[in-house]
Amino acid sequence: MSRTRYFIDAGKPVFIDKPVVGNIADCRELEQLADDRAVILGGSSVPYAEEITSFLALPESERGKILNIFGTSGVDSFNYAIHIVQAIQRIAQSDAVSVGFLGQHKINSQISESYSIKFENDVTAVYHSVTGLWQPFVIVIMTTTGTWHFQIDTTKIYGQLLDPYLRFYGDRR
Repeated sequence: MSRTRYFIDAGKPVFIDKPVVGNIADCRELEQLADDRAVILGGSSVPYAEEITSFLALPESERGKILNIFGTSGVDSFNYAIHIVQAIQRIAQSDAVSVGFLGQHKINSQISESYSIKFENDVTAVYHSVTGLWQPFVIVIMTTTGTWHFQIDTTKIYGQLLDPYLRFYGDRR
């Protein structure tokens, strides 16, 4: 947080990459800054991936109404699971009402954990993360007209993240 204070105090919007905070004191400081009207953005680049944006651009009459979303991620739960969770939330286009831990499985040093999410609009999701092993961000979306699946091209996601943020920041100069 100390590195952002100079910009916030100068009235500039800031973007904080993951992890946005590391402790409860930082959470409280961010809440206070937001209450004081500071513009602080952060989060994952994966929700802005071309694959997700292209899917969401399809009319619902073509892609169907979303029923369920499945996603995968790897490396670790703290730094990487946020990517698949934010991607799933963007696809669901709704706020989560509940999250559940489904279980854990370990083979050698790899720990796989599974979680469920239920959204306000009744879309459900399941995601799996693996610790200690890079896994691609794979998404499967079941709709009322079929099943859509893709793997996120991680070589492009940072540029796709920057476009909307730069537009947002440019509008606030």
